Amino acid sequence: MIKKRLFKKGTFFIIVISLLFSLIFIVCQPPTDGNNSVETDSIIITSVIPNSGLVDKENTSFTVIVEYNLGSSEYGELDIGFNNNESDINIYSMLDVDKIVNKGSGNYTFEVFAIVKDWESQGDFEVFVYLSEHPHDSLWSPLESDTQILTF
Repeated sequence: MIKKRLFKKGTFFIIVISLLFSLIFIVCQPPTDGNNSVETDSIIITSVIPNSGLVDKENTSFTVIVEYNLGSSEYGELDIGFNNNESDINIYSMLDVDKIVNKGSGNYTFEVFAIVKDWESQGDFEVFVYLSEHPHDSLWSPLESDTQILTF
């Protein structure tokens, strides 16, 4: 009986080694989705009540829920404001209700009052939230921020 070899001498060894290196390469790759990274910072507004039916110049109670992830710093600060400055739609009046958070993910509910400003044709009335390092220098920028348009 004659035996036929499927591979030439040494070919089987090369195939096995190649498969092992491919497997190691695939297993050792870091996550490609930035959301899986422990160092990712994010903040998003998930709910604003009320978000419509607002009345211009009325002091209104808002409940704003945010989800955040702080990965780049041991401590962070959440803050909230509205673009209700009398003269400039691009200026957000920040409220003195900041929340200090630890590294990691979570959610937070802001219960705040703000005077509503109808910008009419100039643009939209918005709520603004940010996540920053804590403590931070006197000159700093938020790590991440989010806005949501509120309607009349």
